[in-house]
Amino acid sequence: MKKLKRTIQKKMNVDYSAMISEIQSHFGYYQSLLVDEKTYDELSLGLRFSLIIQLPESIDPEDLWGKELIIAPSYIKDIHGKPETRALGHGTIFHINDVVYNKPNQYEVEGLKYGYALIEVDEVHPVTESIIK
Repeated sequence: MKKLKRTIQKKMNVDYSAMISEIQSHFGYYQSLLVDEKTYDELSLGLRFSLIIQLPESIDPEDLWGKELIIAPSYIKDIHGKPETRALGHGTIFHINDVVYNKPNQYEVEGLKYGYALIEVDEVHPVTESIIK
């Protein structure tokens, strides 16, 4: 049933990104993150607890601990010949429990590129219509 719902959403051309951004700024969540459907399902079902994310240079990885972010399923659609990522739903709020990253001249995590972090997350609750209203 979930696959059918997502297929219908793709065909309806609905993009939830603007709503997610509004929720994020209204409640002060750290950021929103769009991931593929499989990754989102694994996070929601508790089959996966971590993600590798790219960190903008303006963000100190130390500041990520204890923050909450919205993670939403997404798909890529070609619009005027350019790929565009579109959110498939409101997503879920996750709490960042741990952050692992490389720190030049101090320590290095093998296999993790500089500018990326491995974050461990826990589901807090889904973003529902009642939160939006």
